[in-house]
Amino acid sequence: MDVNELLGLDRELTDEEFAFLERELLRATRELHAELTRIADEVRAKDEQMADKLEVNAEIMLANVEAAAAIPFPKRA
Repeated sequence: MDVNELLGLDRELTDEEFAFLERELLRATRELHAELTRIADEVRAKDEQMADKLEVNAEIMLANVEAAAAIPFPKRA
């Protein structure tokens, strides 16, 4: 399965397809979190306030996506 292909479909997604998209969203968000944390580490020496903002926003973003992914969605018949 490909994310772009699934997002472009002109039909309702199956439960399995939704689960796949959820896993991909979590994976991408964790990668973005790691990259923002790395950038914050590089920026810290020049601008501590900006580094703190990057870290806080990365944490909030990850927490929100993980919380959303933890909500079970009802199985359809």
